[in-house]
Amino acid sequence: MAQPFKDIRIFYDGLGHTAVTWVLDSRFDDPFPHIFELQFANNRAAFDSNEYEVLAQGDKATQLVDFVFRNAAVSTAAYYRIKLTTPAGEYLSAIKGLEGN
Repeated sequence: MAQPFKDIRIFYDGLGHTAVTWVLDSRFDDPFPHIFELQFANNRAAFDSNEYEVLAQGDKATQLVDFVFRNAAVSTAAYYRIKLTTPAGEYLSAIKGLEGN
């Protein structure tokens, strides 16, 4: 399966915390364990350079949270993606920014 991630959403609470949620495609059937990483970049240059910071990790997750305080000016330049690692492979979600959410 090319892209298992569906319906990625970002919720910024105004206090600097950001929750990123997602749904996996119902046809996705890679074996467990499923390890998810929330990755962050503070500029569009990271799109090409792959320079992302890992903020959180979890298994059996549908949401991970960025607990780093980011003020309103910085949060508009925040970009997130989810990396899923399974025994069968690695998958990266589309890049999602707060500015278009």
